[in-house]
Amino acid sequence: MSKRTFDCELRFRVTSEMAQLVKAAAQKKGRSVPDYLRQVLRENIATNELADQKSALQSYVADAVEEKLKPVENRLAKITAKTAHASAISIFLQAQAMADLGKSDVVDIFKIAREKGLAFVRDRGIPNTKDIAEGIEDIERRT
Repeated sequence: MSKRTFDCELRFRVTSEMAQLVKAAAQKKGRSVPDYLRQVLRENIATNELADQKSALQSYVADAVEEKLKPVENRLAKITAKTAHASAISIFLQAQAMADLGKSDVVDIFKIAREKGLAFVRDRGIPNTKDIAEGIEDIERRT
């Protein structure tokens, strides 16, 4: 084993309890107290540097992901806005068609249809023709 030369000395005080803990830990590892403390310091410094690098890397990755997803997010927002407009137009045209057919309780019909639509979205099920027919019958009975 090569002889190391240490050219700098660090001095600091610790409590007697801490000194006993350090001595016991060094003895458990089969090392001298100075060698043990050097190892602990090296490991601590390396761990802190790694944590700093990890934090910086996470920041870079988060920024890159956000940058790549921004166009997709904007596109989805535009599609959602167009869908909302199309839904509003559809609701208006349906109400107008019912009014033209002589239905005077269009608002009540809309409220019932809205309740049914919300229930469908919550269930996320795909209705079959029987469910649709029952829904229409239910609306007709209520109006």
